[in-house]
Amino acid sequence: MRNIHRWGFFFVAIGIALWMSGVSPQLGIIIFVIGLVGLVIAWITR
Repeated sequence: MRNIHRWGFFFVAIGIALWMSGVSPQLGIIIFVIGLVGLVIAWITR
């Protein structure tokens, strides 16, 4: 289950990078939200 935390932070970081760099803000926000949801799920199931 600890891998979910790692992937969650990974997705959040990539989402923020895409969003802030302006490469593709919408995709960045989507990836950021997926990462946050993953972190919440990992936190609930631990």
